[in-house]
Amino acid sequence: MLRRLPFFLYLCTHIMHLMKRFILILFLLMLNILGISAQEPTRDSLRVSLITCTPGQHAYAHFGHTAIRLTNITNGEDIVFNYGCFDSTVSNFVMKFIKGETDYVVDAEEAEYFFARYDYIGRGVTEQVLNLTQDECQKLAELLFTNILPTNRGYRYNWLYDNCTTRARDVIEKAINGKVSYTNDLPSLTARNELHECLYNDSWLRLGVDLLLGTEIDKHAPRKVQQFIPAHYENDLNNAEIITTDGLVRKMVAGQYPILGEKDSNKAGDTPFTPVIVFSLLCIIASALSIYDIRRKIISYWFDALLHLLQGIAGIIIAYLFFFSLHPAVSTNWQVIIFNPLYILYAIYIIYCHVKNKKDRLINVNTAVLCIFVIVVLIAKQDINVSVWIMAFTLCIRNLTRYHIILKTNKNSK
Repeated sequence: MLRRLPFFLYLCTHIMHLMKRFILILFLLMLNILGISAQEPTRDSLRVSLITCTPGQHAYAHFGHTAIRLTNITNGEDIVFNYGCFDSTVSNFVMKFIKGETDYVVDAEEAEYFFARYDYIGRGVTEQVLNLTQDECQKLAELLFTNILPTNRGYRYNWLYDNCTTRARDVIEKAINGKVSYTNDLPSLTARNELHECLYNDSWLRLGVDLLLGTEIDKHAPRKVQQFIPAHYENDLNNAEIITTDGLVRKMVAGQYPILGEKDSNKAGDTPFTPVIVFSLLCIIASALSIYDIRRKIISYWFDALLHLLQGIAGIIIAYLFFFSLHPAVSTNWQVIIFNPLYILYAIYIIYCHVKNKKDRLINVNTAVLCIFVIVVLIAKQDINVSVWIMAFTLCIRNLTRYHIILKTNKNSK
């Protein structure tokens, strides 16, 4: 009996050791399970909205603005993501903007500061709450926070194809589990039509846009292009549906709510001295001066030289954009035919002919250029601003006047 006792003690000790190991493994397993549960975050309740701002008084603000609002209902965070930020203090900003080399960034700020700023400048703000699932909201939040990382936040701005509105649209559609179907009828618009709508109360800026942009914006614009204007995308979104991958259909917008009303002080009217009035007066002066020149058979060279000098100065910008800029639509601008820097040399040549009492041997070339301009823009179907036609008509009047007086002088001299 005493001999068997050590074996019994050994067996008990071994059993206790096995039990300890079993308890330890069970304990670690419980900790592991609890640890996984503790690491899994509580799912926040998110709401996503599209923010659309009415146009402002500054040239860059005439077209309105779009942003995305991400509201975390669980913890109260309320953030606006803005793809329309730029730094005007960057070196050579104006030259880079003209060349189409402007880099914009996406930024994020608290919603109350965003709304306070727009309230201060008097611009209206509307919110469209998107009818997204929580999975889609979470995915969109991940995309937005990824976009604002220093390595991702910058992008090459393109006012027609890649701006603050198209960026917001694309990131929203990327987060949706399915596709977006826009059910409203597509209006027959060109990009120029849309720009004119936005610039209805700024005729000089409208003239500037028409002077710089060519035939590319005179084609029928598909829906994706028309949505570069914030108000048009806002309207499309109200009539849009989400078609999920499993075939279910739901409205894109759950509700639309005004946040800020537009103040009357922000609605500036157009100047009474519109380009049409100014260039019409110039045409009348040129016509009256032509009658006076024909009667006295003397050409007012100073007036013609001034007209062609202004024509050449405007042509510096147009020709530069035509040949060197990366902006869309400027390389198809056939107004470069009559607005180009060569007319500065022609203005100098006219003065030289007057001083040296020589005949203008380039007048036939100038007449041919005016005819070519009319033919090309009609064939290319470029929409030309009325003020440009008035200016071309004025140049034609003065050119014919000089041509008539030169012929009369030659005939009398014989």
